[in-house]
Amino acid sequence: MSDRTVPAHRPLLIAILLLTASALAGRAHAAAESALDHIDPRVDRAAFAMFLDRINMDDDQQAVARMLYDDYGAEIEALAAELDRQAEEAGRARVEEALAGNIYLEPQELRRLRADVLRTYQSGWDRADELFEDLIVQTHVLLMDQAAAEFEPALRRLKREVFLHPRAADGQDEAYAGEGVDVIRLVKEAMMPGGELESLDRSALDGILTEYARQVDALLTTTAAADRRGRMNYALARIERDRSAMRDEEQAALSRWQRLYQINRQTVQQIAAAIGQSLGAAAQQRWLARFDRACFPWLFDRTMPDRQADWIARRVSDEEIVQKAQEIHAAYITERATLRRETIDLILRARLTFRIMVHSRMDSSALNDAAARELYQDLLKNSGRRAKLDSDTSDGLEALLTERQRRQMRSDIAAASYGRRRP
Repeated sequence: MSDRTVPAHRPLLIAILLLTASALAGRAHAAAESALDHIDPRVDRAAFAMFLDRINMDDDQQAVARMLYDDYGAEIEALAAELDRQAEEAGRARVEEALAGNIYLEPQELRRLRADVLRTYQSGWDRADELFEDLIVQTHVLLMDQAAAEFEPALRRLKREVFLHPRAADGQDEAYAGEGVDVIRLVKEAMMPGGELESLDRSALDGILTEYARQVDALLTTTAAADRRGRMNYALARIERDRSAMRDEEQAALSRWQRLYQINRQTVQQIAAAIGQSLGAAAQQRWLARFDRACFPWLFDRTMPDRQADWIARRVSDEEIVQKAQEIHAAYITERATLRRETIDLILRARLTFRIMVHSRMDSSALNDAAARELYQDLLKNSGRRAKLDSDTSDGLEALLTERQRRQMRSDIAAASYGRRRP
């Protein structure tokens, strides 16, 4: 078989099969959901242990605090068990069976049951709030005067871990634009070996980060309940196909996002100014790029050309081919960076100027403004150019190889990708 007879887009077909398998695995996971997945807020043991370490409690205080957490955990499990019971009464098993294709339910009946099940989880929020508040108050009571000053900063961090960080779980959704970004976490990552802030004295940023922590804490305190309620209302509106309610919740979510984004962006710019003065422009640009990646992680995933270039560098012995592959990949990286920047600018313009969340899966019929529709079309064109760049680069890298090498590369990349996606 000649090189030209090999299907040019077999990597795409492999990717589609992998995504299908991933979706099926995700459906199986969803079918096994527990009320525990919906209890909000919920403090896990590791986060609480770090919270205690930051307060600098003595051994006796820590022992009592751990007992308090054990009681908290038991109450959370009891709450989850009760909500699971109510969810079963509301028809969760029938929903799971219908979604798995084992039984048939009329669409209207299925939507009603799904909404009823979700509302049972929502009914546990007040109790979850009480348990969280009790845990914090009882822990605070344990403190001696010498540790009292450490409590508020530690609590602010715990609240970011409980209320803010979980939102980053949606980072692979194109509708995500940094709703879970914590700049203090980004600074910590950037100060690790090899990071752009590795040589920076953390104390140079103390004032900036202290003020940031206060602002984000105030925002979370006033909006966490609304965010939780809004996400649930949006899910219910999608189930019930209530487009008006979905648009209302999107607008409310945009308002919350904008407040967080403005705090994050302002702090990132302040840190960038400090970096520019002490570490130079290169470190400054790496820092700004880190923020972009945190806000749009779905846009910065490793692509097929990335994996192909890595494979060629590791597995091909012909130095001339390796050099050509590096040149193709370098040109690809440059063009991709330009298109990514354009994507980010379009999304931010849509959110900040037109107050719309644009992404490839959105309902474009909601775009009543001509300028907004034009922006959406620009985003679709950008997405098409990124897809074509990936495809053309992938074909160019494959063209450097023999048929046997191509088959081996595809097999190795597919196996590695499948391994990463296995539940």
